[in-house]
Amino acid sequence: MLSVRIVARIAPRTHTPYPHKHTSSSLLQSQWIQKRSSNLPSSHFFSQLHPLLKPSPPLRPSKPATPSENPSPPSINIMYLLRDAKRPVRYTVLGALGIIATAECTFWIKVIQHKFFSPDEESSEEFFNEIWRRVQRYRRVWINAYGQYYSSTVWGV
Repeated sequence: MLSVRIVARIAPRTHTPYPHKHTSSSLLQSQWIQKRSSNLPSSHFFSQLHPLLKPSPPLRPSKPATPSENPSPPSINIMYLLRDAKRPVRYTVLGALGIIATAECTFWIKVIQHKFFSPDEESSEEFFNEIWRRVQRYRRVWINAYGQYYSSTVWGV
């Protein structure tokens, strides 16, 4: 009983406990609607909008202001894109990344094995020469394609 008195002194009642007992239903509904509609914009839910619902920042001009200002390609975050993707797409992409990671790990294990644990020098030299030829061929093709792409799309007219 003492705790009830202390609580009553600390936090006195500011409203009646059952206001709806003496009012009609239409009056109660209109009071509830007014009360709720005035609280909506300031409520926590509406103050924390989803990023897609927020107004977007103003767009930058598509062409650089000066020729010396090179545009950078847009950053792509695959995890952000996968979060919004459907489940089959997400699993397919993650499976493909897993296969690529496995192939890369296998490649580096082979390189380390031939570099440090090769039974004879000739087989390891052949292996490294073959890798070097493939890297050179890849660079020659890739750099050419890379230059053509960027000269025609990003830094081209």
